[in-house]
Amino acid sequence: MSEQIVTGVDRLLALVNERAEITLTAAANHLQTDRTVVEEWSKTLEEAGLISMRQALSDRFLRSRDWDHKDVSVRALLNPLPFFNARPFNEAELSERERRVNESLKLLSESMQRLEKYKTFKAEAEHLRHDVSLREERLTRELRGMEKTRKLIQKEGAMAEKIAKKLSSQATKLAEREKALQEKKRGLAHKEKVLNSFRKHLNRREKRLETHKHKA
Repeated sequence: MSEQIVTGVDRLLALVNERAEITLTAAANHLQTDRTVVEEWSKTLEEAGLISMRQALSDRFLRSRDWDHKDVSVRALLNPLPFFNARPFNEAELSERERRVNESLKLLSESMQRLEKYKTFKAEAEHLRHDVSLREERLTRELRGMEKTRKLIQKEGAMAEKIAKKLSSQATKLAEREKALQEKKRGLAHKEKVLNSFRKHLNRREKRLETHKHKA
């Protein structure tokens, strides 16, 4: 007789039928299988009509096919937890239910903590975004001021260059005039020298004429 092969889907179905209702996380832990794999198995069983699934706030619940919402005990009506039904529970099942409740509360607490961290992070991000926006505006104003200053410096530089060229031209003209004056000065000095020589010659002739007059 051939040995019957038990697959992971078979083990999951047996677990759900045994517990009547179990969370996806608890089933993955019990079967020691990755949660995503167990989720695929549960979808296969749901499509086959062997189990049903219900999404809760913190986890997904897997229910057996004979789960009956109408068969609810007074205890279930008084307690809002969704996994109490009219079927009597033994101590082991109650412990498992309590563990699942604690697990759900822990997951809910962690979710709330992550939500608070997200709110804090979001507020800090908004504050940072506002601060960055203010700095961008300030830098934009400073860049505009620097651009105006640069244009003004360029304008003043162009004016200074024009003035420097004009001064250089005037200095060249002054040097040329000074050179011409030096030439004229040397010419006048030569003429003065010739004139003095001519005066000396006239003086000698005058003295000779005076001498001749006295002798006559």
